[in-house]
Amino acid sequence: MDETTEALFSEVRAKLQSKDAAGAMHQIWPYVSAHPQDGRGRSLYGLALCMSGHEKEGIAELKNACTLMPTDAQARYNLAVALHQNGQTALAKEELNRALQIDPNHASSIAMLEKLQNAPAEIVMAQPVDYASQMPLYGNPQPTVNQGQSGMQFQPAATTITSLFVRCFLGIGWGAAYAQYWTLWTNVWFIVLNISSSSLTDLVYNCLFYAVACTVMGSLVGMVVFLLRGNRQTGMIAGVSGGILLLIGEVFFFHDTSVLINALFWYFTGRLVGYRIGLKSERTP
Repeated sequence: MDETTEALFSEVRAKLQSKDAAGAMHQIWPYVSAHPQDGRGRSLYGLALCMSGHEKEGIAELKNACTLMPTDAQARYNLAVALHQNGQTALAKEELNRALQIDPNHASSIAMLEKLQNAPAEIVMAQPVDYASQMPLYGNPQPTVNQGQSGMQFQPAATTITSLFVRCFLGIGWGAAYAQYWTLWTNVWFIVLNISSSSLTDLVYNCLFYAVACTVMGSLVGMVVFLLRGNRQTGMIAGVSGGILLLIGEVFFFHDTSVLINALFWYFTGRLVGYRIGLKSERTP
């Protein structure tokens, strides 16, 4: 890792330790946007989101970091702490066990797992973890789990609702934009197959129909993917689902019997449209 990146990570860690979660989040985001495959950056971004009250989004980022760094015990531990704070203690234990499979001597995972296994459930849930003091931030010594102090309470950030609306509109916009791949391909295909058997008026009408249908479906797919803070895989699943719905509409309105080849068409185009939407979602804070 180059010195510039290491210096950036050190500054972000310092902000997290001083509980300046918003500052850490805004500082690390440009790097994460430009380097979505860097698990360390995404882990720090996930911690910042959790500390800012965006725990659902933070957990998603920490899961992405674990996927990118499958042999990193600290990444698993970070995710376990976030899951526990979010009330998902059973899943937290699973992540701690995975961390110990990677590194049997991981001190923080051993201590936290003992705490969760020995303490009654109501006591565990009554003592949320202080992210800033309990999570090992890359490059720092491993902390121990505080068994007696309840830690800081996190409230949802005031920007959470606003950001949901922003992501909703962004999803609709990008979904409609990338849906024009659908519009172009469907119209070209329709014209080629029907130019000899349809009048110019019918061709124009049907092309407009496809343009509207594809744009609406793309907007819905984009909205869902952005609200879920989905990645490329989520986008492809949503895109294929949208393609299936468009196929059903095509059969219903045009009584097209060539379902198999149309299904293949909508499947592959849906994957591509969804991939592009998911990629844009990944790079949107």
